[in-house]
Amino acid sequence: MSLRTLILKIHMFGGVLCAPYLVIFGISSLNYNHKLEFTNEWTEAITVEQNFTAANGEDDKTLASAVRDSLGLWGWVPWWEYKRDEKNNLRFIVTRPSKAYTVHTDFDRQEAKIEVRAKGYWSVIRDLHALMATPGSALVSAWGIYTDLCAAFVIFSIISGVYLWTARKSERKLGLILVSAGSGTSLLLMVYMYFWG
Repeated sequence: MSLRTLILKIHMFGGVLCAPYLVIFGISSLNYNHKLEFTNEWTEAITVEQNFTAANGEDDKTLASAVRDSLGLWGWVPWWEYKRDEKNNLRFIVTRPSKAYTVHTDFDRQEAKIEVRAKGYWSVIRDLHALMATPGSALVSAWGIYTDLCAAFVIFSIISGVYLWTARKSERKLGLILVSAGSGTSLLLMVYMYFWG
């Protein structure tokens, strides 16, 4: 097998492997840019009570993470969502791609009231846009590995695409026009955004 044939096979099959990711990335980019109302749907909150084991004496970040882990939840605990009530109990949020939990702690009783809200399908797609590691879930964190793999492949496909294109003499002129048009448009847009954006 020649080097060119090997590059062509990697180019094609890598594209098949990364196609679902690129579709999700494109849809989520549109969602970020246009903030379509129907993409922000949530289900009604369901409240459950559950016991936990954690002492109320650590800083809010450490304490929220300890309570989250004791409750068997996984996801991020945004620091700007920590709040204390008049009894010095902690309220915080745990968020992940498909759900968000609002946790109200009672340290005297070692009990938490948890409001669970599920996100809609489009919100999950949007959250996958920049998802890397997720605290408490190795499986969901694998999405970050897939993201890195696809990013590396996109760079490879650009380089290999240009390499493969040079072998087709009949299409060099059209390819040169398209590359020049795309590069020129991108450059003009960047210059415009830098000075007037």
